[in-house]
Amino acid sequence: MFDNDNLTALEAQRQATFICYAPMIFQSVKTMLNLGIMDILKKAGDEGTTIDEISEETGVWKYGVRVLLQSALGAGVVYQKDEKFKLTKTGVFLISKQLAAQIHINFVNDVCYNGMFYLEDSIKNKNAEGLKVLGEWDTIYDGLSELSPDVKKSWLDLDHYFSDVSYDAAFEILSKESFTNILDLGGNTGKFCRYLIQKMPDIQFTIGDLPGQIGMARKEMAASGLDTSNIHYQTLNILNEDSEPEGKFDIIWMSQFLDCFHEDDITSILKKCKKALAENGRIFVQDAFWDRQRFETGAFSLQQFSLYFTAMANGRSQMYDFPTFKEAVEKAGLEIIEIHDHIGRSNSLLKIK
Repeated sequence: MFDNDNLTALEAQRQATFICYAPMIFQSVKTMLNLGIMDILKKAGDEGTTIDEISEETGVWKYGVRVLLQSALGAGVVYQKDEKFKLTKTGVFLISKQLAAQIHINFVNDVCYNGMFYLEDSIKNKNAEGLKVLGEWDTIYDGLSELSPDVKKSWLDLDHYFSDVSYDAAFEILSKESFTNILDLGGNTGKFCRYLIQKMPDIQFTIGDLPGQIGMARKEMAASGLDTSNIHYQTLNILNEDSEPEGKFDIIWMSQFLDCFHEDDITSILKKCKKALAENGRIFVQDAFWDRQRFETGAFSLQQFSLYFTAMANGRSQMYDFPTFKEAVEKAGLEIIEIHDHIGRSNSLLKIK
């Protein structure tokens, strides 16, 4: 994967040109989705549809439909037979539930797009300079609960898109462990907690996170109607030198959390977790590593997603390659003793002691 340069000169030239115009292509496709053009093309199927028919059905003037469809032609989203336009396989994927492309598109557009203009500044200044387009916080996590409703929804939709489908597989692994309590560090809205307490109602479950996220977790928990008598909360900023988990835990669980930190911070966090483990305690980390993906498309997606961390989140984290992450674990005096790949869509689950 990514170990050759086998494009022809013409293929490489087209790829380079595609990159040059990628922002325009992105906005073109998003506009076609918003205006209902993609839905009309999907409904037309193999028969296809014309510019006039799309214009009449959507109310978008012919010029607008024409320039969007011609952009989509070059981008490989549609193809044309005579006067009729049809979705390509790429176009079908862009509206498919399998890819949930709308979730990705909304995340890139609502959370990342404007801030990515500050990527170069972010690299130079070692800081998420693009975050200022969303609000004045040190990191996006400090402001997550305060994001505008549309932006917060887009952020959470993508987060849950990757995490939710991993719950069953992760539970199968956790259920083989003997434990009476668990700390979900970076528990966010408490969604995994709500899943697990229905499977293991006798477990003492603690959610640890920033104040805003703890507030969201409490709200979601109250609305769930579940028995919350075994649920506990710890408000902490794990990066602060004097902020550590309180108590001893059989399991410390971190899902899609450590990729939010620089590798030096990962080592520091894991050292704090090590101190908070009960005798024979263990740490479970669920994260996506681009070099452990089954398919190149998955790896590509994670590589690009790293730039969100650079420009928008905190300026110093990424979707890691496994060797870099493993080194951070070992610097904390810990060892990865089990690896379960392909959990859900892209995650690996690591057992660490």
